[in-house]
Amino acid sequence: MQVTVETYGGLKNYLPGGVQALVLELGPGTTVACLVARLGLPWEEVWQVAVNGQLTTTGHQLEDGDRLTIFAPVEGG
Repeated sequence: MQVTVETYGGLKNYLPGGVQALVLELGPGTTVACLVARLGLPWEEVWQVAVNGQLTTTGHQLEDGDRLTIFAPVEGG
């Protein structure tokens, strides 16, 4: 199955070539947690995760065509 992954904030630095989005081929039953680990994203830098625009949990199983959005914490002052 294919999913699209988008990252925001400093998380794009962990993707190949520093891209913000990429399409990945995954096996059935892949969860959000498995995908985050596969990408090498440190959990302490992951603030929220959404699948198809809906916030979700790390145990959510991904499906073909899903769009996963991963947000880093926002800093400011």
